[in-house]
Formats: sequence, structure tokens, C-alpha cells
Amino acid sequence: MKQLIHTILFVLFGVVISTLMGFIVYEHGRQPIHDIKIKISRTDNGGFLDKELILNTIEGMENIDSVPIAYFDLTVLENKLNSNPFIDHVDAFININKDLIVNIKEREALLRIYLPDNSSFYVDCNGNLFPLCSRFTPRLIIANGYINMPKPGAHATIYDTVFAKTELPELYNLVKKISVSPLLKSQISQIYVNSAGEYDLIPELGSHSIKLGKTDHLDEKLRNLDSFYRKKLVKEGWEKYEIINLMYTNQIVCTKK
Repeated sequence: MKQLIHTILFVLFGVVISTLMGFIVYEHGRQPIHDIKIKISRTDNGGFLDKELILNTIEGMENIDSVPIAYFDLTVLENKLNSNPFIDHVDAFININKDLIVNIKEREALLRIYLPDNSSFYVDCNGNLFPLCSRFTPRLIIANGYINMPKPGAHATIYDTVFAKTELPELYNLVKKISVSPLLKSQISQIYVNSAGEYDLIPELGSHSIKLGKTDHLDEKLRNLDSFYRKKLVKEGWEKYEIINLMYTNQIVCTKK
């Protein structure tokens, strides 16, 4: 008998708790959003997004101040913010305090490409193409010269078939590999594509140029360049050479000034 009473009490307790929780959820859903909190995640070289502008975009949504939480469509909000070309990803939710939490990941620019007409755009670390920003210009490698490709439209990526036979995929791959080496990442400031479709690297320090040539054996060429910088130029000085040629198999040929 005592066991039965315990069982009944346990069941009643569960019903009460479930009812109470249901009521809390119901009341929570009837309330409007209390506050909007925005967190922007970016690298040290970032700064495209402005929190105030993001807040204005959210506050400009219809009835956001009065719509009950239960009827607020987070997917619509995320889609609206994801249309911003400088946003990589949005994750939004409403917490127990009725605050709208918006976590935003900013695009990380990897490369800036200049076309022959001097127009330019960015490529991010995932291969997405996006426009310039009037508020911020990051410090990163630029590429110019004989780059023959159409101007990118909205939501373009390096993987689009229209760019398959252009220099864009090779430039992206080249800068990704340069970025693996902290030394080369800080030293290489520009990539020039010449009329033969070969790549010259322009350094930050020193007045020499680096003839990379085509992108065959790319890992080996960049490894040799990294080693040459560490073992030779650091000791001999940045101004000793005029040309560093990486186009020969497994060797570096240098022209002194």
C-alpha cells in the first residue's frame, strides 16, 4: 500500500511539474523580446561589420518590438542578416530572459584581387567572393596584372564554373599555401600575373622580386623560398639580391644587384 501511495505521489508530482513548465513556456512565448544582444566574431585583421548597423537592421524588422516570442521567426532573421556580404554565418536564439541573442561570424578576407579595369573584390578563406567595404580595409595580399575573369556577382565563389579556366582558383590556392608559413605570410604583399600567365611575388621587405612561374610543384617552391629567407636573407640582408628565381626544379637561382 505504501509503495502504491509513493507511486501515485510521484506521478502527481510529475504532472504538476509538467503543467508548471508548460505554463512557464506558454507565458514566455506570449512576451515580446526584452533586449537584443549582438556578438560579432572576427579575426584580428577583421572589421567589416558594425554592431550599430546590424542592430538597426534587426530593429527595422516588422513588429519586432511587439510580436510575441512564440511567433518570432528566427529563420527569417538569420536569412536577412546572411544577405549581408560581410557575414559568414549567423546563429540566433532567444534565451530564458527573453533576450534575442545574435551570434555573427564575420567573413575572413584572404586575398584582394584587382582586375585590369582597376575594380577589385575580396576572396575569403572559404573561397567566397565579396565586395569592398567603405568602413574598413584589411591588410592582406593583393593580386593584379593579367587576370582575365568576369566580374563576380552576388554569392559568387571560386568554385563557380565561370571561373574554372581563369587565374582565380590558382591565386586562391597560392595564397592559402603562402598563409601556412608565418614568415611568407608577413613577407609577401603582392602577386603579379604576367602576360605569360606566370606569377611574380612582390615582398614587403627588400627590393627584389620573386619569380614563381607556374604553380606546378608549388609546395616545394614555397618551402625552398621559406628556407632561403631564413638561412640566407636574414643573415645577408634584404637588399643583396635583385631576383629570386624559383622556376627551376628543386633549386633557387638568384641574381645579385
